[in-house]
Amino acid sequence: QPAAFAPRARAVELVREGATMAEKETKFLADLQSDNADVRYSAWAQGGEMDPAVLPELAKLIAGSKPGVAKAAGEALNRLVHSVGKLPSNTRRQAVVRGLTAWLNPKQPVWVRTVALRHLSLVGGEDVVAAVAPLLAGADLREDAVFCIERIPGKASANALMAAAKSVSDDFKPRLLAALGHRGDKEAADLCAGL
Repeated sequence: QPAAFAPRARAVELVREGATMAEKETKFLADLQSDNADVRYSAWAQGGEMDPAVLPELAKLIAGSKPGVAKAAGEALNRLVHSVGKLPSNTRRQAVVRGLTAWLNPKQPVWVRTVALRHLSLVGGEDVVAAVAPLLAGADLREDAVFCIERIPGKASANALMAAAKSVSDDFKPRLLAALGHRGDKEAADLCAGL
């Protein structure tokens, strides 16, 4: 099959594999992979209209070796995330949060997990803190994890940061303390004074 048809062939393959995406999403994913920059732009501009079922494929495209495709997939993700708002009751938001949380799987490339953490900081709620908190212990994602948790309101975030402050390496404690300070959590004052 000619290379120009490879993205469409992949989209058809997805449908054959039992994917539940509608024709619109299938075309969207194929167009994101086009060799034509105008076609890619047209696709990512529609990212906010897409079903969150496209998230697993977007992760693959973001981590891919084609810079133009990775850029288009990243821009489409931006549109999708910004389209769902912050209301926890929004079912599309919940689906996006679940999809992005799945990107935190250690089998995903570090870049994909970094992108997920940045976007979860915008739409994630206390329900994602348990998935993000363990990443505070690893050097490769701890900065992005603390950024994410710092921006999520609620006690679960404060508790995760305070618990991590007791166990992370000394070189990272100032960043955790800064996150607690930015949040202004009163419960953290004693902990901060004691470290």
